[in-house]
Amino acid sequence: MCYWILDEEKLNTFERQSNVLPSDASYREDIILYKMGLEEKASEAKIFLEEKQRKDESIRNKQK
Repeated sequence: MCYWILDEEKLNTFERQSNVLPSDASYREDIILYKMGLEEKASEAKIFLEEKQRKDESIRNKQK
């Protein structure tokens, strides 16, 4: 499979796989809301996700 050619400026496009993992970023609620045009709700969802990630990191650091 060829991903790029140095002499060619045209970008290759990739097809979405049918067996994508549930952890794929395209399933994130904030991204879905943003694509739907609900930017304020997307921002709220992103902030919620970031807070959850910080909390998880804090818990992991305490267990070290």
